[in-house]
Amino acid sequence: MKKATVISLFILIMVVASWSQSLPRFDISLFGGYGLTSLNGMSQYSNSWSAGLLWMVDESATIKAKSKAGNFYGGGVGYYITPKISLGLNIGFIKGKVETTSDAKFNWQWTDGRSAKKDMDFINADDSIQSMVLSLNLTSRFGGERLQGFVRVGPTLFFNKVKLNSAFLYGVFEADLTRYPVSYYQYVDALTIPIELNQSWTGLGADLGAGCTLWITPAFGLTLDARYFFCPKKSFDWNFITGTYDGTFYTQIKNVTVSEATIAFMNNTAQTPLEKININPSFFQLGIGCQIRLF
Repeated sequence: MKKATVISLFILIMVVASWSQSLPRFDISLFGGYGLTSLNGMSQYSNSWSAGLLWMVDESATIKAKSKAGNFYGGGVGYYITPKISLGLNIGFIKGKVETTSDAKFNWQWTDGRSAKKDMDFINADDSIQSMVLSLNLTSRFGGERLQGFVRVGPTLFFNKVKLNSAFLYGVFEADLTRYPVSYYQYVDALTIPIELNQSWTGLGADLGAGCTLWITPAFGLTLDARYFFCPKKSFDWNFITGTYDGTFYTQIKNVTVSEATIAFMNNTAQTPLEKININPSFFQLGIGCQIRLF
């Protein structure tokens, strides 16, 4: 009995010793590639009103923000729990351009049957969204010694920042006090008010990915991987830039002051005030990199 126990213990020690000699303890990785964020937000505004000789004024605006592909890069360190399973801490950074468009429409109708329509489009292709991600990933590997596939999953902490700039058109009218009778002369126009969104926030999400590693040597390999990073959406109000503005379409209305009170009046009286815009910082990443194993 004692002899069998000693032999069993010796075999166990030899197995553990053999396993520990071939088991990587840590790995260090660097990667880079492209990422495509999921930002596709929209805000809408609409209102109808009448005043004086204006029988009906219909005005509306649709503001959209859509992201484009951007660069993604980062690195990480992993600890091997078993030869095929590791726990890693990864950090990454992505910054993508955003195209913001604003489409404004106006329809004026007077009591005498006359009407006029105006449209205005604004495009800003230099806006941006960026995220720094900190992920704790469990990675499972499969395959041979030289070519290995892997899947990884884990929670991710997002540090997000978005910067958008656009324009909002607000309908106005003005009586001509130099003519008589005043009520017969009423000018109409729209003020182009700059709006912006410049926000930073954190979010807790997750990432899921898969890829493969080609080991050039037992300690150095090249990696190809794809991952999806999920972060909950967040809604923000647009910030109106107050100031003094001239009419956009005609030349009669000038130097109109847009104050915080003006913005409050617009939001309180509009049938559909300018909506918040949903920002989705989730993104898909495709990258290549290298990995170094420390035994």
